[in-house]
Amino acid sequence: MGREGIQTFLLMTATFCLWIAVMPFLGYVIMTLLATYAFCKIMRLEGWWKPLALSAGTALFIYLLFDYWLYIDLPRGILG
Repeated sequence: MGREGIQTFLLMTATFCLWIAVMPFLGYVIMTLLATYAFCKIMRLEGWWKPLALSAGTALFIYLLFDYWLYIDLPRGILG
């Protein structure tokens, strides 16, 4: 693993840790949107539209899956 691979790994790990730590405050939907966007940019997905669309779709799908279909409450944070 080269220097770039190690940097990518560390950025992904830091983003994941931040996602876990901040989720109780910002809530699942907002933090997942931000974390998924960060993951997309770390993995060098082009532009801002594709990462934003992927992030919004991911956050919305998981929210609907757990909150509406499975009736499992997710952290709401400031939206709560």
